[in-house]
Amino acid sequence: MKRTVRLSAALFLLTLLMSSAVLAQSHLLFEPSPQALGRGGLYTSAWSDDPLAAMINPGMLGFLAERNRVAVGFYPHRTTSSWPFSNEEAFNYFACAVNVGFSRGALQKLFKQRTPVSIGLSYHEMRLSFPPIPYMDENGHLITGSDSYEDARGISIGGGVHWKSVQLGFGWSNRYVRSDFGSPQYKADWFTNDVGFVLQSSMEDLFWRPIQYGKSVSLHPFIRPSLAYAVSNLGPSYRWGESTHRNPQPRTDALTLALAVGLTADLSGGGTLQLVSVEAGEQVGDLLVDLGKGEGDWYRHPLTDIQPFNDLVLGKYHRDLSHRKGFELALCETMYLRWGSVEDEHNPWLSQRYNTTGWGVRAVGLLKLLAADSHIRSSGVTGFVVRHLDLQYDYTTRNDSHAESTLDGTTYQQLVLLWRY
Repeated sequence: MKRTVRLSAALFLLTLLMSSAVLAQSHLLFEPSPQALGRGGLYTSAWSDDPLAAMINPGMLGFLAERNRVAVGFYPHRTTSSWPFSNEEAFNYFACAVNVGFSRGALQKLFKQRTPVSIGLSYHEMRLSFPPIPYMDENGHLITGSDSYEDARGISIGGGVHWKSVQLGFGWSNRYVRSDFGSPQYKADWFTNDVGFVLQSSMEDLFWRPIQYGKSVSLHPFIRPSLAYAVSNLGPSYRWGESTHRNPQPRTDALTLALAVGLTADLSGGGTLQLVSVEAGEQVGDLLVDLGKGEGDWYRHPLTDIQPFNDLVLGKYHRDLSHRKGFELALCETMYLRWGSVEDEHNPWLSQRYNTTGWGVRAVGLLKLLAADSHIRSSGVTGFVVRHLDLQYDYTTRNDSHAESTLDGTTYQQLVLLWRY
């Protein structure tokens, strides 16, 4: 049975390579962030200090910049999944991102005047490495090529605006993409762009009064609705090798609605600690490419098929859209539990249906408690560490509904280092 599955997958892959560029660029649709993948791939929370999230929605950069001078995220080990051509070989997926942030306060000190916008800059990279892939030569013979890969490297810039209880993050990414399937006729490179925004309102003490314990402890219930939108892979068509045939990029758009509720506490010495939060959200996405049309008519306008009220508020299912749902429970900014689901079975680039589970641990909750002690907070190197540094580790498992999926059971790990304001 396994041999049949591998042979079928191999024939399917060869068909895609020979007929069109459908397989190429599929890595642009992968989830680069294990943290967000644990929530089904939702990128909405302005309180999620995830530098890899900006690779999907650059609007997250403005939020990251407001709280962090530097944010570095990467896979500590390459994510490995099974490969249909061999029992022993596998393909590897790697991603990393480095973000530099300039908060409103930092910019105000720099320019000596009030600045309403925080600014974030990012360099990111992702790479999908394959074992050798068979292909047809000019004489129609099936031969094995060299090692293959797809990668993308780019920069992003984003801004964040905070007005009263409302936060708006917006951003733009430009990436250089390369695909090489081990043969001169299956090499291509091009540029692509992403744009996105995230809108979030943080409403504390709106429906309840603060809960007071003594003179020093004050608890604040909060509600945070979020709305995010991103359009990915904007750019010109491309061609393989010396071919004159052009191919479209896998342009997509995605709209996300989420709601978080929880409780924060004021800490002595300033600052707050998020004691508990529960966030749930849903996302609908659309492939803005019609492969049945000729060049110049491939792309459709954003929000062509997405109906925000019906798809997100009423939760109606649209078979031509991708549907993602996610849930996260966070405790004391230290422990995180996540669940998610993805349905996108009509995407010719990357048809998929799977569930995810994940967890994460983070140091910032403990560091905030230590920083509440004035002696620790003011003690040289130790004080700097508890006030400014942070470390987070995330782990996610993917469970596919399709028995023939080579990604079923794949695990994703992420390490994030932060230099906080």
